[in-house]
Amino acid sequence: MVNKKIWLTVIIAGLLSTNASAESNTLSIGEGWNASGSLGHAYIKGNDVISTNSVTNNAFSGSASIGYDFNKTLGVFATYQHVNEIGDNKSQDIAIVGTQLNYYVTDNVSSFFKVGAAYHQQWTGMGGVGLEYHATPSISTYIGYDYFQNLHINNNDVALNNVYWGMKYKFGQQKEVQTNIIERVNMINIDVPVLTRTNYIVTFDTSQSTLTPLSISTLNDINAALKQFPDLKLKITGRTDRTGNDVINEHLSFIRAVSVADYLINSSTMHKKMNKQRIQINSVADKSPLSTSSPIKSQLERSVQIQLIHS
Repeated sequence: MVNKKIWLTVIIAGLLSTNASAESNTLSIGEGWNASGSLGHAYIKGNDVISTNSVTNNAFSGSASIGYDFNKTLGVFATYQHVNEIGDNKSQDIAIVGTQLNYYVTDNVSSFFKVGAAYHQQWTGMGGVGLEYHATPSISTYIGYDYFQNLHINNNDVALNNVYWGMKYKFGQQKEVQTNIIERVNMINIDVPVLTRTNYIVTFDTSQSTLTPLSISTLNDINAALKQFPDLKLKITGRTDRTGNDVINEHLSFIRAVSVADYLINSSTMHKKMNKQRIQINSVADKSPLSTSSPIKSQLERSVQIQLIHS
């Protein structure tokens, strides 16, 4: 009599297979027939099956299968399994039909789960798991483990375990064809100014808001961009490192931002147009760092960020 737990597993897996099929109706990858073969090692376990001179518990096995994949996830199969001289030293032939579910771990590797029914003098349930490597859309290799319960061997219902390696060929799979498209571009020289940079950072010494010579050089580059693009707006954000208290840091970040804004307005040839509507000043102290990995004393955070924005 087939163990109730095995049949319960078959029923649950069948329901899961139906659900997987419903969810995968839109998939067509992997659809079609396939043929496979495997070699393995089988061993049996039962109350009256022991290793003696007349009883063999272990033997080589081989199988040939044909299947049909409805999509990339769900397929069915029929298998002829041959086990060489096991139990009462006779070859055992098993017929198997079942359903296989595939779960792709990567584009080339998938795990599979099998449930079905096996016939050897009487029907019983079977299940299996394994891994498959897809070398091409048509050719793959796999390893797996199958479990059969209550096979009638040596006048006894025994459990048969089978580990195996095999190859599979899938019919009608289209190979991916890469097409090289060569585009001919006629080069036309058009002298149109392009804003190549929109984000600048100027740094300060500890507890200072005085512009350094390097910072002034950077701000002069911004003035050149403002002259070339009169519609630009500025977003100026002052920051501090994490060494001071909140009150000091908030004040210091603000006066750093103001010192940058004052320099851009007073030194620009376009300073008459640099009104309040074109400049937005923010001060965030150490509450919005440029990098979450900045150390406590960070020159990167003792800075003012200037962003150029087209109006």
